Amino acid sequence: MIKLHTEPGCQNCKVIKDILEDKGVEFTTLNLNTCKDEDSIIRKAQEAGQHSLPIIVSNDTIVNSWRDLI
Repeated sequence: MIKLHTEPGCQNCKVIKDILEDKGVEFTTLNLNTCKDEDSIIRKAQEAGQHSLPIIVSNDTIVNSWRDLI
């Protein structure tokens, strides 16, 4: 299960969503502003070296690049 943690208006998030859709990758989009685990997700992403949106999670592991999903 792939999850994209995004925020409204995030242009980079839109680009990544479009790429994954074009590649036929199934994913769920979650809004960080309404996510109950927002702080935990952000902390885990930062520990993994991720400092921008979207935060991509695959099987409970932070993925640093959409290219790692394909």
